[in-house]
Amino acid sequence: MCGNILKRILGYFVILNVLIIFLHASDFKIKSLRTYSSLAEGSIPILLYKELSHNDLIIEFDLEADVQPNLVIEFRFCDRYWKPYQSYFFRNEGYNNSFNLWFDVLSAAINGANYHYKGSFPSNEVTFPFSGKWIYYITDRETGTVHGYGKFFVVKPELGIIGNITKDRLDDSNFESSIFERTNRLSVEFNLSDGLYPDQVEFVEVVENLMIDYPYQIEKREYNNYRYYEWDGTRKFKFVARDIFPGNEYRSTDFRDGRRFLPPGFNAQRDGTEISRTYKYGGHDLNGRSLLTNFKDNDSEYLNVHFSILPSVKINNSIYLTGSFNDWKVLPQYQLTKSGDYYEIDMELKRGRYDYLYVTGNTNSNYVENINWNTLEGNFWETKNDYHVFLYYNATEYGGYDKIIGYVKLSSGVK
Repeated sequence: MCGNILKRILGYFVILNVLIIFLHASDFKIKSLRTYSSLAEGSIPILLYKELSHNDLIIEFDLEADVQPNLVIEFRFCDRYWKPYQSYFFRNEGYNNSFNLWFDVLSAAINGANYHYKGSFPSNEVTFPFSGKWIYYITDRETGTVHGYGKFFVVKPELGIIGNITKDRLDDSNFESSIFERTNRLSVEFNLSDGLYPDQVEFVEVVENLMIDYPYQIEKREYNNYRYYEWDGTRKFKFVARDIFPGNEYRSTDFRDGRRFLPPGFNAQRDGTEISRTYKYGGHDLNGRSLLTNFKDNDSEYLNVHFSILPSVKINNSIYLTGSFNDWKVLPQYQLTKSGDYYEIDMELKRGRYDYLYVTGNTNSNYVENINWNTLEGNFWETKNDYHVFLYYNATEYGGYDKIIGYVKLSSGVK
């Protein structure tokens, strides 16, 4: 009798421990997720294949967890809208998952994270056979829950592109001030290679710095005074966009120095509240990148950073914070709270240097509409920006897909 009771108690104890381990393993948070090229920390995530070499794709993040979870990274090839193709040919079965992720255990002195992951791709497990847009999902292998994702480009150029950027101005009565009429005129020219067909050229996409989710697109089927294309009837094309606003240099906060910036938190800027920069040209930035404290450093902790702005112009819409800490997404959860004449928000960030901006817009359900990047930040021809230009082609293989066949990086502003 006593033996049966003891066995039952031991059985309950084992089940309880399994449940505790499962709960702990499921209770985790991915933090500071970044996707970038191996050419530079925090750079735009482009895996560029050249004739004899290519760079690698880096995926890096911290993990706040009591128990290390069993995660897998799944890679999917996408169409022009970042929607994964469902066709078997594009799933790249057998080479689309990275299992058994290796985590470094962080120092117990670090607040806000327990593990660190840094992976380089392609690898023995993962390949990228198609040139175009890709997305990856970080998934709990036991539950299938997606805990993070990232976007990147794979570029295998089939032709060369010649690009140019010059100053332009849009004469539009809707602008409140002439400074908002300032634009960059971007043009690209190319000749189709043998084996490529003019009617299958789709469009040109322009990504400013790291703003992957807000590109300029120059479509063949769209023609107006601001965006258009020219074709000589044979193999020569030219795409033009006149409405690329230069904006201003990014704001920047740098709190990597553990002796000057102490826990639990502080203002993003030493002066505390910031103001509009509508008529003030900014200083040096990282063109949208971030530089984080090395995870091996005991100072690579998470701190509370307070952002505050006092607009010097009338604001009829909401204000949002966006930057390298959230992949330059303008989302409802980053809307600032109005307190009198001030707008404020607190962010938990890892020690580092971050570029950021204050933008205006309106929340509609889970989206932000009518985003204006320049009202609070200004618009100057002198602004230094990188423009990543992708040429898309309607490839007919495997039922058809959006293929990148050309790429060039252009830079604007005073050198």
